[in-house]
Amino acid sequence: MSKPDDPRHASAPLPMHVVLAVPRQAGTALAGALSSHGYRVTTTTSQRQARFTVEQNPAGAIVIDISAAADEEPLALIHRLAGQGPIHILALPASADAVDRIVALQAGADDCLALPVEPREVVARLAALRRRRARTLEEGRLSAGGGPRALHFGRMMLDLDAGCLFG
Repeated sequence: MSKPDDPRHASAPLPMHVVLAVPRQAGTALAGALSSHGYRVTTTTSQRQARFTVEQNPAGAIVIDISAAADEEPLALIHRLAGQGPIHILALPASADAVDRIVALQAGADDCLALPVEPREVVARLAALRRRRARTLEEGRLSAGGGPRALHFGRMMLDLDAGCLFG
């Protein structure tokens, strides 16, 4: 039975490749939670290794600890990845301080979650980012006149061509 935060509820095809750029202890728990929800996970222990991994094997998301002592500036990595294309970026600052979150978001992160993290919340946030991206892509197709004309409201879908509501 699937769980509410299960990424299988998202519209994007599975499995999504997620790169974890976090310390080994946190990476083990996060990798286990993500794998159990259908994600394909690559764990790295440095920003340099994460950047190389994403460049060699495109990922749908990266979860990056921006508090760790880094071999590369984590905010520069976020900025670089955000400019390269469609990748979800979840930044993990050391504290819940607003300044840390704002700086990460301004660098290009899609979401922030203060350390320590609950692995299930990371799974839920990545699933939410996927749903948001899927809706954005669908809206783009609708406005461009391509694809089926439908509007989605939670689990309901209004087929504009047929004039029917499905749920």
